[in-house]
Amino acid sequence: MLAVALITGHLTAGLRQQADAASLKERRTHAMYEMARDLAGALTIEQTAEIVRRFLFDALSLDVALLLPDEEGELRPVAKFQDDFQIDNRLALARL
Repeated sequence: MLAVALITGHLTAGLRQQADAASLKERRTHAMYEMARDLAGALTIEQTAEIVRRFLFDALSLDVALLLPDEEGELRPVAKFQDDFQIDNRLALARL
């Protein structure tokens, strides 16, 4: 009976782990679907940057900025960002 209980417990733990992995995959797939749907309706670079920023923040807890060169060739953020997002320190790294 002990062997049966150990085997059952081990199989149950394996099923729980597989269910958690499937749930995570489902959430990621749903998030990517929503991003693709939003990107299909984006008309400007600013809208595209905001959609991608929101997806990366929601999916991976990353706050990112899309930097494109302006008329003088200087990198500038495309979209507006939260006040606490410090981009000045990252511009030198982005130029590399």
